[in-house]
Amino acid sequence: MIFAKDKKLTLPVALDVRGEALHRYRIQTIPTTYIIDPNGVIRQKIIGPVTAAQLEKKTALFR
Repeated sequence: MIFAKDKKLTLPVALDVRGEALHRYRIQTIPTTYIIDPNGVIRQKIIGPVTAAQLEKKTALFR
């Protein structure tokens, strides 16, 4: 969470301290990013690093 505070991120950042999401969504690599639409449906899973520009492009339809 220090990273999010340092970068002044305004998006929600979840921290899975108990590993619940790790098991539920079968996360194998960190970082793993999920694009979730406003209805809570996972639209895309990105394994590995992702840039801000990539996130902007991939979430444009949901904003």
